[in-house]
Formats: sequence, C-alpha cells, structure tokens
Amino acid sequence: MSRSLGSPLADVVVRAAPCMPVADSLATAILAELPGCVLVVVDVAERGVLLAARPSQRVVAAPGDVLRTAAEAYESLLRGNGMLASRTDRSVALGSPLLE
Repeated sequence: MSRSLGSPLADVVVRAAPCMPVADSLATAILAELPGCVLVVVDVAERGVLLAARPSQRVVAAPGDVLRTAAEAYESLLRGNGMLASRTDRSVALGSPLLE
C-alpha cells in the first residue's frame, strides 16, 4: 500500500470496510505493513467484525461493539487462548469461509 496505515508500534489496529473481501484484504495489508501488530479488527457494517492475527488466523464475530470485541480478542490472544476464546458463541470457527 502506498499510504501509511498507522503507527509502526500499534498492537491493535481497528478499521472499517464495506464488505468481507475488502476487510480481509485490508487486514492482510496491515499485518504485512506493521510486523509488530498483534491484531487487526475490521468492522463490516451490519455484517460482522473480522479479527485477523498471525499466522493467517481469521475469525468473524457477530456485529456489535467493535472496540469491545477488539479488547476481548486482544486480551484472549495475550493469554494464549486464541481470538475470542471466551466468546466462542459469537465467533465463526477458524478457517470458515468469510461472509460476503
């Protein structure tokens, strides 16, 4: 990408996208540009929240409070439980196809 996506020291980056394919591309680009980034959270209006972490981990959570979802996912990752381990009822299994 030609423009900077944020601070090179960001642990969590939160963005918005119009659809899941764009959200996935955006998350991939951010993780590539910011090697120290732990989690990318992309709000897809009324479709869900894409959570992306390394290596190629993706979870789609139900629509809701994006910042709260980001905080819960980040805390879960730091504890070594994976993304949203404490909210499995709100997440789609890793490796599931992204919603369109």
